[in-house]
Amino acid sequence: MLGINEKKLSYDEILKLGSVDDALNYIKDKEIEKLMYMGFKNWMHFLDTKIGIKAELIKEKIEEVNEIINKRHLLIHNGGIINATFLKNVDNKLILDMKIGDRIIIEEKYILDSIELSKR
Repeated sequence: MLGINEKKLSYDEILKLGSVDDALNYIKDKEIEKLMYMGFKNWMHFLDTKIGIKAELIKEKIEEVNEIINKRHLLIHNGGIINATFLKNVDNKLILDMKIGDRIIIEEKYILDSIELSKR
């Protein structure tokens, strides 16, 4: 599922990792890490195409869930300051007049609504 059959490690790398099993786990971890950096929509695509898990419960709200996750990333990794990555990853209908350098404002209602949607 992760496409690791074509990955290669040198003999020295395997020795440093300890065993072939450790090397395999290392490769798996790196591929999962790479997937995590690809964003929520790509996670959903991977779950659907590679594992067969459908996102039917949130299908009509996928853009909103994506926006929640990207706002979380802004808060944690960028001090709540909007950057180009956020603007690129979030549906234009959800970001309205936001621009690079603006600080996102999170209100209590947004948090409560986001929690309810996340529970779905």
